[in-house]
Amino acid sequence: MSNFNYKPFLKFGFLLGSIVLTNITVHTICCYMGCHHWTYLFGHNLICNACIDFSKMIKDYQFMMYGTAATSFALKMNQFIIENNIEDQLKKPIT
Repeated sequence: MSNFNYKPFLKFGFLLGSIVLTNITVHTICCYMGCHHWTYLFGHNLICNACIDFSKMIKDYQFMMYGTAATSFALKMNQFIIENNIEDQLKKPIT
């Protein structure tokens, strides 16, 4: 087995987990304060307006992290294929 470095994946997993936990916490607090109705989108209540803004920022950051995870996974798979000559092994005829 190759010497694969797991630390970046553990760090990224911890970061993504903390973002998801923050998103759930903010959503729960906003619902507890009664800011889950569509009429609060008009900015009548400043606390609810802040809840909606913060929820959107966290959601956008969370989607960015998902994109980063998918890109990192694809790059690592490409690196693994190149390092282990899997592409050449697939091209060899079966004998």
